[in-house]
Amino acid sequence: MNEEMYPDRVSTKPERENINPEKPPNRWLNALLATNAVTSVIGLIILFLLLGIPVSMLVIGVRYQHRHFCPIEPRISLFLTVGGGVALGYVVLSIVLSLITMFLYYTRSFKILVPVTVLAMITMLIQIFLFIWVIIGSVWTFSIYNDVEYTNPHRWRKYCDETLYMFTFIYLIIIIVLWAIQCCVRCFFGIFHARHDT
Repeated sequence: MNEEMYPDRVSTKPERENINPEKPPNRWLNALLATNAVTSVIGLIILFLLLGIPVSMLVIGVRYQHRHFCPIEPRISLFLTVGGGVALGYVVLSIVLSLITMFLYYTRSFKILVPVTVLAMITMLIQIFLFIWVIIGSVWTFSIYNDVEYTNPHRWRKYCDETLYMFTFIYLIIIIVLWAIQCCVRCFFGIFHARHDT
């Protein structure tokens, strides 16, 4: 009505305001971000707390890296060191990606979408590597479970330091259980959203 009465007044709303901020620009990017980023402060706090796991893996892996700590399977410390370093990078990238997603994603600027997409793809590749690395570490760790000796370092063919071995063993059990729970939750929400959309 104002435009009819005052034709010289033109609407000054930028086009960006017409975009629905509830929907991300690309469906595939939304799916990629859903697996790599959190969008809440609680999620960020959990990510910061999760930093303790890869740091402890690195510390124990480096502390027990010499082969005399676990001659029955000297690659266990390598598993912890590499896995801890890569997992630390993954958590840090997830925190950065989450912060970008929470604060800048809905601006829909091409300058934001490109780094968000690249970071999301890098974290996805890291997840794939970590999945494969956990399988390799599980083979190294669980295959010697019945033969490992903690108390007598002189039986060097069977010996592995108890701290090193038990930390790795418990870490692998926890990670496998958490991945199974995460997979079940994602499947549940996928089925729920599929039924909700139809």
